[in-house]
Amino acid sequence: MHANTAARESNIRVRAKWQEELALFNGHNRQRSDVEEFVSGFHKGEPCRVIERFEGAFNHCFRLRFNLSHDVDWLLRFPIPGDVMYPAEKIDHEVATMEFIREKTSIPIPKVIASGRAEGCFAGLGHFIIMEFVDGERLDEALYENDEIKPGIGQPTLDFIYKQMAQIYLELFEHDFDQIGGLSMPVGGGSWHIRSAPLTLKMNEGQRLTGINLNDHREPYTTTEAYLDSLVGQHTRLLCENPESVSNEDEYFEEYCCLQTIKTLTRQIVGSVDCQGPFKLFLDDIRFGNILVDPKTFVIKALIDWEFCYTAPREFLNSPPPWLLPNPDPWDWSSEERVAFKVQVSSFIKVLQDEESRLGKDHGFSHQMRSQHENGTFWYLQAMREPLCCLELMQSWSAEVDQPLETPLDITEFVGKRFRTQVAPKN
Repeated sequence: MHANTAARESNIRVRAKWQEELALFNGHNRQRSDVEEFVSGFHKGEPCRVIERFEGAFNHCFRLRFNLSHDVDWLLRFPIPGDVMYPAEKIDHEVATMEFIREKTSIPIPKVIASGRAEGCFAGLGHFIIMEFVDGERLDEALYENDEIKPGIGQPTLDFIYKQMAQIYLELFEHDFDQIGGLSMPVGGGSWHIRSAPLTLKMNEGQRLTGINLNDHREPYTTTEAYLDSLVGQHTRLLCENPESVSNEDEYFEEYCCLQTIKTLTRQIVGSVDCQGPFKLFLDDIRFGNILVDPKTFVIKALIDWEFCYTAPREFLNSPPPWLLPNPDPWDWSSEERVAFKVQVSSFIKVLQDEESRLGKDHGFSHQMRSQHENGTFWYLQAMREPLCCLELMQSWSAEVDQPLETPLDITEFVGKRFRTQVAPKN
């Protein structure tokens, strides 16, 4: 599917305007900038200075160093308007998730110092998180050069990385939840609970690229069936409500066949899993670019960017991870990359099984991951979480399982309504 030109241009303008406003707070017309003064307020007024600033896909970041205490550096992070559609929810979900991870697991993450919405003379800064800065190199940059493994890095290094990642996945799998949605921190000695529907990468990118609000369901989901049906509904809206989603009848035909196939697979999956849970904590945007390592030893120092993390059907966490390839976007894979992915999935599952044995666990997790890879469920779940490139993923599913996309009986009527003409069904 295609994006909506007006929506994209509008968000680009929003982004540019916010960056202009941010620059005013980071000026040096006084002894310290407003950004430095703002952060000092969370450190007993101790002076600090900005030593680095950079942007990720969704956040504008300032690295700050304090002058006197020799503490670790801090990171001030703002969600970028125009790139982030729901900044308040993003911050709330990410902070709650990071606190849960820090309290309940041994997964390395930065320590959160403060979060909220800047007020008073700093109001224009918007929502923010302050956390400890973790000094490490992005794993993708440490491992790859020009989308190839760097010279001198062999399978033993990959297996060491896989071992650490397997431990993280198995630790996440230990925690059960009775609903699908966003974590909420305990209040007054209470327990961790699910307060709202998930905030997903698909919802953010769907609205950013098309202008369609997919964040209109507020309550948590209680079954896998209800959640998968909602994802199908989101895809239907992205196809039907965006006037620029397709360019012609042929594209619409293909997209509708894709949608029908997803609906059929959803019914099959709902009939084969326990829809009542338990549900598992799942990170939408886990990739090597969001993992910091020691570049000499490849020891993981921190997983960062937890904003699109939520409790999900266990099948989501059980799915083979796309980060096994230098290009972590399966919709963009060539046939050669699909073959390479199979090799790396087998390597990762072997490491996963070794970790299960070492920890005295059964092999249920690794067995389900292997099953998803072999029966094509991997491609279906990737498609369900993708805002625009669902068709490309389902075409890969079709190639892997040797089964064509399904042609709906009402295809002629459906396409005809969009283009005010009738087309004959294709063979």
